[in-house]
Amino acid sequence: MVGDKWSNGDWHWNWARENIGSRNNQLLADLREVLGDCILHDRCDRWICSLNTDGMFTVKTVRDTLDRVVLPSTNVSTIWFKFLPRKVNIFLWRLRIDFLPVRWNLSAKGIEINSVVSPLCNIGIETRDHLFFDCDTAKELWLKSAGLA
Repeated sequence: MVGDKWSNGDWHWNWARENIGSRNNQLLADLREVLGDCILHDRCDRWICSLNTDGMFTVKTVRDTLDRVVLPSTNVSTIWFKFLPRKVNIFLWRLRIDFLPVRWNLSAKGIEINSVVSPLCNIGIETRDHLFFDCDTAKELWLKSAGLA
């Protein structure tokens, strides 16, 4: 156990040979530096989850943390339409909060893409607003898909 190597406020290692080499001496010094702030207790080793105060891992804690970090916060209430399929509701919600994988959003997250220009019209930057409201080519496609053009 790790605690077996700790006594009197210092780390003690038992090596098969005394001369472990300068590279290994440096690695050992680095390890001592990392372990310098460790606090050891007289109990069995265990994992501690730092995402909550009780130290216990739960899937809910991870999910809540991911939601808080990844999803944008908004004070706008979400309205779900029961007559629409769930995936349509989710799409409309993501459209409303600008959380769709359009080229501008992907680029803003650090994902490398060839260009942020809309491939539909090759004129404007592919943002949510451009793709769904401003792009003339997209408007024409929406009208055709609705049977209005």
